[in-house]
Amino acid sequence: TIWDSIGLRLQDGSIRGGYITDLRNDTVFINGNPVGKRAIKRVLLKKRSKNKLPDVKTMALIAGGAALTSAGLAISDPQHKTEAIIAGPVIGFGPLLIKYIAKGSVRAVMRKKYKIGKKYSLHISDVPLVR
Repeated sequence: TIWDSIGLRLQDGSIRGGYITDLRNDTVFINGNPVGKRAIKRVLLKKRSKNKLPDVKTMALIAGGAALTSAGLAISDPQHKTEAIIAGPVIGFGPLLIKYIAKGSVRAVMRKKYKIGKKYSLHISDVPLVR
């Protein structure tokens, strides 16, 4: 079955959430219960999972790889040992740090709800959902 999950804040302040089971005559049916189009105040978006760091095993493997990289660079060029010690962790943990910061900044600016009325409207067609 193909159903879409949705969360709605109604004009009376209550929240209805569930699966859209039907769309008909300006009415959204959520889990079989009708909700009129005019009763909907906001469409709430799904909460996204927070950015989680990798598990301990992965972090240990990255740390080991960073240490081996630092050691290899230090052995190959003893004159630049301090740069080699810094380069290993940057190579190993840099992509994780960039990913974590980038996803966090994107999450900060993403919309979490759509207010129905002024800028956005809810359009309902008479096409039944495929089940």
